Amino acid sequence: MAGSEHQSLGLYMGQQHVATVHFEYTRIHRFEYTAQWKEEGFALSPHLPLHSQITEKAANLFLRNMFPEGNMFDKALQYLAISRENHFAILGKLGLEAPGALAMVQSIEQLQQPAQFEALDLDELAKRLNNNDRNLAVWNGKVRLSAAGVQDKLNVMQHPTHGLGFADGAWVSTGNTPCK
Repeated sequence: MAGSEHQSLGLYMGQQHVATVHFEYTRIHRFEYTAQWKEEGFALSPHLPLHSQITEKAANLFLRNMFPEGNMFDKALQYLAISRENHFAILGKLGLEAPGALAMVQSIEQLQQPAQFEALDLDELAKRLNNNDRNLAVWNGKVRLSAAGVQDKLNVMQHPTHGLGFADGAWVSTGNTPCK
């Protein structure tokens, strides 16, 4: 994902383009809300005001805090072979795994994938939880991040007929799940 001097990713809430994050090389350089979001939306943080200059530091802190800290994040970066300093690659690869309603992608088409569900193997989960060197970040070749924080967490959904599992596509961070 690296190479170009100037790159950008879109920050979306559902299908609505909220902001564009501009990078110089691999580092976050500028955070810009879209004109429509400035008219109809709200500041995502007190440190990311709608109508004032947003500092690089504020943008970096906000975006970095979208992801977990500690062991789980380190294992995800190791699996993906991404440096902690390559913000563009981290956000580009893991932007659909961000907690909450926000997603960061190169194009809106990435958000328009069909809903998919993968059942969680509870025996495998128990095995990993009982292992001191557990890896909850990678399941079946896909990085699964958790809510921000240091403690290991795993975001799963309760499907009405298939039990606990992982949501992808249209079910990720949208609230459009079949959960009761």
